[in-house]
Amino acid sequence: MSVRALISIAPSLSPGITSATHWLYASWVALLALCTPAHAQGAPPGIDLRRRVVIAARAADLEPSEVSCLRDALALERVRRRIDSSDFSQDAADAQARLRSSLVDHVHAQKLDRLDWGVLLGGTRRSPLSAEASVSAHVPTGLQGGGSVASWRAQTQLSARFPLTGSVFGFANAQAGFTRYDLEDAATLDPVGGDPIESSSDVNLQGGVLWRLSPRWQLMVSGSLSSSGEDRVEDGVTGGGLAAISAKLNEFVTLGLLALGRTQLEAEPTLLALPLVELRLPLWDTLELQFGTRSGVGLSYFPTASLELRCGVTLAGAVGTADTRLSRANELSPRGILRRQSVPLLFTLQWTPTAWRLQLRLSAGAIVYQRLEIDDERGKSVTDDRSDPAAFFELGLRWTF
Repeated sequence: MSVRALISIAPSLSPGITSATHWLYASWVALLALCTPAHAQGAPPGIDLRRRVVIAARAADLEPSEVSCLRDALALERVRRRIDSSDFSQDAADAQARLRSSLVDHVHAQKLDRLDWGVLLGGTRRSPLSAEASVSAHVPTGLQGGGSVASWRAQTQLSARFPLTGSVFGFANAQAGFTRYDLEDAATLDPVGGDPIESSSDVNLQGGVLWRLSPRWQLMVSGSLSSSGEDRVEDGVTGGGLAAISAKLNEFVTLGLLALGRTQLEAEPTLLALPLVELRLPLWDTLELQFGTRSGVGLSYFPTASLELRCGVTLAGAVGTADTRLSRANELSPRGILRRQSVPLLFTLQWTPTAWRLQLRLSAGAIVYQRLEIDDERGKSVTDDRSDPAAFFELGLRWTF
């Protein structure tokens, strides 16, 4: 699996959708690691070998026969290195020299000089540490029972990965966030004051191991500890665990099985066993349809090696709830619980310059479904309401050291 995928966290959605304490989101992100080659550390996110050949060949104006020779030469280089990925960044200079030598009789010398070898050979090598920060906003929208809801959120994360043995990797994530809510005249959700919560803080810690059983089979085990509270972050501790096994059938299809569990505040734990499915179906050289247990359904367009445009629906927020412990001073439900469920429609622009360690992400979309529920401190439902569809925006920055 990609070490980059191991240590990354999915783009944080609007605070009205979820929070860092929603452990299922961390689990979906960890599952992405099962679907990415282990040596693709230096490759730009989402850029596989086939697409990189197309992008580099277009820039160098290669003929179809020259493109075929380039693709064959890269395939032979992969066999020579005995790897199952398209990352050559460990010895990019040697790989470039060998490829030029094998292509000199088939591709014009001026076109070889125009080839972007950084794109073809996987870019710069990544280190074990990365940091991320993001800010998101959920614009005001009406509640079906009256009133309106809006929110904004700031979040930071530090991630690390480390080899344990030749075929076993460890990973760890530490994430913290702050959410500010703006609920006005929410009479159904809070008949006492119309404003059941003002803000919350949260922390999420996750760690685990991934074992490459073979070039095709992988096993992952991870655990997570989360907490979210209006008054004190330690008031809303929940935990969970995940085990998943997957087989990468080819470049486009990964199948497997996962089992996960997560505790909820004053409620029965969430226990799930699900098939793991990740499909990547090329529709064109730079256009791809994606479907997955974690990622939902999406369409990605790669106009360059460093830019990805994606539009899709993710269903992770509709499974289980994101729980926040309310304050002792809460008028409606002292030390009660705010639970949230949602389904967002996302459009994301992600830019990763191939020679940089920087990644910029801009997301916009709509919350097509959102349910808010307030329980008492024993977990008994007090009130609930649903919001109308609403727009949200997010800006994220990630740096790999």
